[in-house]
Amino acid sequence: SSDKTLLITGSSDSSIIIWNDVTAEEREATAVKDENQMISEQNLLNFLQKKKWSNALKLSIRLDQPFRTLTIMKEILLEPNGAHEINEILLRLREDQLLSLLDYSIVWNTNSKHYICAQCVLKAIVHKIPPKELLKTPELKAKLEKLMPYNDRHMSRLNRLQQSVTFVDYVWETIKLPDMSAISGKVNAMTIGGDDEEEFSDNKVIALTDDSDEEICSET
Repeated sequence: SSDKTLLITGSSDSSIIIWNDVTAEEREATAVKDENQMISEQNLLNFLQKKKWSNALKLSIRLDQPFRTLTIMKEILLEPNGAHEINEILLRLREDQLLSLLDYSIVWNTNSKHYICAQCVLKAIVHKIPPKELLKTPELKAKLEKLMPYNDRHMSRLNRLQQSVTFVDYVWETIKLPDMSAISGKVNAMTIGGDDEEEFSDNKVIALTDDSDEEICSET
């Protein structure tokens, strides 16, 4: 055949196989994919720079970048009203986007540094999808069950931290320094009392001196 992308072969059993060379098409598809990836990455950077968190989060999910998605969620939480804002953004996501986040959250939840983001996702899913629907899907139910053991660990750790803080507060109330104004008042009182004693002793010396002079004069 004059078409160099086709190759026809035959075998002894009279079967004919037509081979098609798709190398050029695959290279072109890869180039297009790489170009689209670069454009998406640039759009993502622009969204982050302008703090368009919703667009950035959706794009990072579409690009299937769990770490970037986690970073974006942490940046949202650092905003003044971050907890409310991230909840609103998550509730506006499509169900398939939330389920992608749930896959990420299974990994995030295993780390005490990232579990807060995982809990935000879990909260949004429970509000977005009715519990009955969650339990109907075996795959989704299995994913939620993977979160439970680590949720118990995080709860236990938070309880221990709360107990530690309560104990520290108790110790501080027990040993904290007294009121400095009271101490200052006592010091001033002692200072005034010391001045009076000095004045009294000086007067006494003067009086003794006068008496001794009179005795000397009488003897003479």
